[in-house]
Amino acid sequence: MEGLDFRTVVLGGFILFCVCIILVGTLWRQSRGRFCGLGYSFLGFILISLGLGLMFLRGIVGPFFSVVMVNSLMIVGLIFGLIGLETFLGLKNSHRKDFIILTILTSAIAYFTYLNPSTPKRIACFSASMSYFSWRYIRIAILDADRSRKNLTLGIGLVFVVYFIIAVARFITALSLYYDAHSLELPSGGIEIFFGYAQQTLIVLWAYALNLMVNKKLMQELDKERLKFSAVFNGSPHGIVLTKLSDGEIIDANPGLTRMLGLDYKNVLGKTIVKIELCASLEERSKMIRRVLQDGSVRDMEIKFKHSSGRQVVGALSIDQVSVNGEGVLLSTIVDVTEQKDMEQQIAKMAQTDPLTGLLNRAAFSDRLDRAMKKASFKGQKLSLMFLDLDRFKPVNDDFGHAVGDVVLRQTTERITDAVGNDGTVGRIGGDEFVVLVPFGEEQARSIGERIVLAIERPFEIDDRSIRISCSVGIAIYPDHGTDEIELAKNADQAMYAVKKAGGNGVRVFGQTDDTDRIRLEGAWG
Repeated sequence: MEGLDFRTVVLGGFILFCVCIILVGTLWRQSRGRFCGLGYSFLGFILISLGLGLMFLRGIVGPFFSVVMVNSLMIVGLIFGLIGLETFLGLKNSHRKDFIILTILTSAIAYFTYLNPSTPKRIACFSASMSYFSWRYIRIAILDADRSRKNLTLGIGLVFVVYFIIAVARFITALSLYYDAHSLELPSGGIEIFFGYAQQTLIVLWAYALNLMVNKKLMQELDKERLKFSAVFNGSPHGIVLTKLSDGEIIDANPGLTRMLGLDYKNVLGKTIVKIELCASLEERSKMIRRVLQDGSVRDMEIKFKHSSGRQVVGALSIDQVSVNGEGVLLSTIVDVTEQKDMEQQIAKMAQTDPLTGLLNRAAFSDRLDRAMKKASFKGQKLSLMFLDLDRFKPVNDDFGHAVGDVVLRQTTERITDAVGNDGTVGRIGGDEFVVLVPFGEEQARSIGERIVLAIERPFEIDDRSIRISCSVGIAIYPDHGTDEIELAKNADQAMYAVKKAGGNGVRVFGQTDDTDRIRLEGAWG
C-alpha cells in the first residue's frame, strides 16, 4: 500500500458514503409510505458522510471540527442507523445508554485532542465505541432475533460482525503497536490503510444489506397480501371471477362462482363470458359493459345468470377495473340474491293478494282499476267493473263450518277466474264479495257475468256433500257510469244490490230498471 496515505482512504470513504446516501435516500423515498425507520438510516448515512468530510479537512479546519466533531458525528450516525433499524422492525428500545456513551466518547476525544493529544488513544476510544455499537446491531439483527426477523436482518448483522472484529482489532493495535505521538495528524501506516479499505467495503455492504432487508420485507408483505387474497378469493361464499378487459377471457374463478352456477372450473378457464353463456340475457350483459366503460365500475347491478341446469340465478354484480401484470382486468363479484328476490316477490304478492284465495286484495285491485281507467281514457276505450256477492253463503258457514266455507270460496275463485279468462282481473274485497274488471263494454261484460252466474250455481261437491249457492252480479261501465273509481264502484255495487233485492242469481247493468233487461236465470238449477 506504498504511495497511499490515510487521507486518500478517507476521501474514498467519503465518496462511497455519498453514493450510499443516494441509494439509501432513494430506498427511503420509495418505501416511506409502506415502511417506517428508513428515514433514520438515511440521516445516519448523511451524518457519517459529514464526519468523513470533516476528517478529510483535518489540518485545514480546526481540531474541534476535524477531530472532536468527526468522532461524534460518526457515532451519532450509527445511533440513528440503529434507531432506524429498530423502527423498521417495530422495536421500541431506550437509547439513553447510547447517548451517555456518546457523551463519554466526545469528552474523551476532546481530552486527547486538547489536554493530552494522542492519536492512538483517540483511535482506541473511537474503536471501543464502535465495538459497542456494532454489538448492539449484532444483538438486534442476529442474537435476539427470531427466525422471521433474522431472515430480514441477517445481512446487516453479518456486516456489523465484521465491523465489530475490525473495531476490536483496531483497539488492540492502537494501544500496542502505534507510537503514542502527541499529534493531531491523521494516522498513517499500512495497517490503518487496510482498516480504512475494509471499512469502505463494509459501507457498501451495509447499504446493500439495507436494500436487501427492505426487499425481503416487501416480499413478506406481498406474500401476506397474496395469502389474504387467496383466503378471501377461495373462501368467499360469493362468486368472484377475473376476466380480461380486452376480450372477456376468464383468467380465474373462485369455487363460489362454480358452485353458484354449477360450472366445471377446468372448463371455465380460458373461455370467454359469452362462450360459456354466463349471462342469461345478452341485453343485460351489454348494459353492464356500457356501465363499466362509462363509469369504470359497477355496484350491485342485478343480472340474471344461467345455471348449468338451465335455471336462472339472480345475482347482484359489482365490477372494478384492476391491473394485473400491466393488463386491464375486470374483478367481478356476484352475490346470489335469488332467494332474496323470491322472498321479496312473495312479500309483495302477500301485500297485494288475499291469503285465502290468492286473488288481488282491495288495495291492489284499486290500483289496477286506477291504471286501467287512465289507459282506457287515453285510448278512448270502455271498461266494465263487476261487483259479485254470493247468495246463501252464510248458511254454508253456519251449517258446515268455516273450513268448508273456505273450500267453497277457493272453488268459487277458480270458477270465476275460468269464466273471466285471461283478459280480466279478479279480486276479493270482503268475505263473500268479489270484483271483476274486464276491458270490454256492456254486451261482452254482461256475457261474462252470465257465465260467472252459471258457473257458481253448479253444486259444490265437498266431503260427500252437495252444496248449492248462487251469486248476484252488478255491472258499471266506464266512462258511461262513472269516470272515477268511487263513482264507478258505487254504481256497480248499486246494480248488484238491485239483483240481490230481486232474489239474486242474476246480472244487472247499472241504470237498467225494466225487469226484462235484468237477466234472471230461473230454471238454470236443472
